[in-house]
Amino acid sequence: MLCSRYFSMATAPVAIFAFLFGSARAHCQKSDNVTPATGAQNEAPFQLKTTSSLVVVRVVVRDARGKPIENLKKEDFKLFDRGKEQSIEQFEVETPPAQSPRSAAAQGQAAVPPPAMPGRFMAFYFDDLNTSDSDMIQAREAADHYLTANLQPQDRVAIFASQEMLSDFTSDPTQIREALLKLHASPRNVTRTRNCPDLSDYQAMEIAQTDNQNSDAWTSALNEAATCDGGVLVAPGGASGSSGGGSMSAGEQPGQSTFLATVIRTLAQTIVGQIDGLARANLQGLERAVKYTSQMPGQRSVIMVSPGFLLQTELFQVDRLIDRALRSQVVISSLDPKGLAVLMSEFDASRNNVPVTNPLVLQAGRRTDADRELVATGVLADVAYGTGGEFFHNSNDLKAGFDALAGSSVYYILAFTPTDIKLDGKFHALKVMLTDKEQGMSIQARRGYFASKNGNEIPPESTAAKDVGGPDLDAQAQEQIREAVTSRTDMTQLPVVLETKLAEGQGGTRALSLSAHLDGSSLHFHKDGEHNLNTVTFIFAVFDQKENLLNAQMRRARVNILDAQVPSFVKNGVDMRLTFQLQPGTYRIREVVSDSEDHHMTTLSRNVTIP
Repeated sequence: MLCSRYFSMATAPVAIFAFLFGSARAHCQKSDNVTPATGAQNEAPFQLKTTSSLVVVRVVVRDARGKPIENLKKEDFKLFDRGKEQSIEQFEVETPPAQSPRSAAAQGQAAVPPPAMPGRFMAFYFDDLNTSDSDMIQAREAADHYLTANLQPQDRVAIFASQEMLSDFTSDPTQIREALLKLHASPRNVTRTRNCPDLSDYQAMEIAQTDNQNSDAWTSALNEAATCDGGVLVAPGGASGSSGGGSMSAGEQPGQSTFLATVIRTLAQTIVGQIDGLARANLQGLERAVKYTSQMPGQRSVIMVSPGFLLQTELFQVDRLIDRALRSQVVISSLDPKGLAVLMSEFDASRNNVPVTNPLVLQAGRRTDADRELVATGVLADVAYGTGGEFFHNSNDLKAGFDALAGSSVYYILAFTPTDIKLDGKFHALKVMLTDKEQGMSIQARRGYFASKNGNEIPPESTAAKDVGGPDLDAQAQEQIREAVTSRTDMTQLPVVLETKLAEGQGGTRALSLSAHLDGSSLHFHKDGEHNLNTVTFIFAVFDQKENLLNAQMRRARVNILDAQVPSFVKNGVDMRLTFQLQPGTYRIREVVSDSEDHHMTTLSRNVTIP
């Protein structure tokens, strides 16, 4: 079981978001089955910092031939937030330095020039969570070809995958090539798994969100379930179809339709949980690349190589990623490595299904595939166009693709503070216009932003927070915590049970004890020799009836167990307990639980009345 120290903070009339780390240790039994990682004891608390209300927009303007237009001024632009024109408070023209170094002869110097100072820092982020092995090979070869032909003495290149940096910034071609050769599809890659029916990620999301079995997603799934290999046709009560992929329709046997629908819906929900975790991990990996690149001097860019992925609950995270890149002057470009999209899954040789002959089913499947392509690549377009980068897709010439991601010769930075705009936590669409727009001219800018709510905005560091001190968390983790804690949406990706208990407190308060239990069988581990590692984060927050955040605390259980101890851990799970001292009244208790390996998250709210 999990042993933890107990901390409490006096109730405050303002929203103080100070999380306190306890010296949590996870135990399977009373013996030392789970060993805390070094440094797990007495971790210092930290304080989330407020974000500026200034909205930053990077703009690229092109003429009819696609050439960037230079020499525009502040008065040439108009900016609208949800249709309301905003005053442009800050305006800046950003012109990247020329990349071709001057020759020694042109400078009248000796034949051997001095070493070039770093001027351009390019980070290549490869999405190994969604890219297939074959597409990864094509992408890394194209990247190697591009860098071999275009790398200049003053350039520095870093290679990132979703979970690690394979090479720090360097100009050494050998080091870069060795890092590229390490790239491969992650074991967590969903393209490695074949199910029956073999639902795409988009198809699973559609099925999980609707019970309309006449929709394209359901139509394709029901047809495939009746023809694929995998035992889906074995219905309850012994009813079964042809295991060899027959053409039985769902209505031929009593209960078969209901059984197939149940199997499909369960499979879809499982896949949705997987893709949510992968999307979160992918954005965190990209965020790490952006954050690291932002610390470099000179021109900074990140090239994201990804076939695209689906976002269900991470739109806020994408917006924060774009905002971080804009504020740190990092341009993100995107390249889709799968090349020309072939949206006819019935011709996929890796799928062991009976060919579809029903034209209605064929059309449904193709519409679903087309919708999936549009939605999945949308995040690539958003991060690229939102930060001033390029988006290369739907082409098999990946070598030309990397050449096309060089970026614009001029960017216009517009910044404004929203006026007469409700800060409602929702997405605010932006529109940038030119006062005198000529025919054929195009404008590239971010689509919008999420406006932070006044009531949940984190105030500047308080005196108490400065007293306790502590290291800052990664900004991406801060925003994830902020969003999950302040949201009212419940999400279940980890099996967690929350129990509450009241007892007498001190000074007229009541002690509200919270106990959370996480099923150990739900956790996956990172292997380190014979050790199995994971970190489970528990966040508990208390809101009053006006939705003011009164108190929040965090605990981390660092799991480090040997192979022989895994069965005992799975049996016992992880327990976390803490206590809040509260005045009589009605409160909303918010719990957020996440793990470090799969990045799964459970969020739930419970109303509690203290007499």
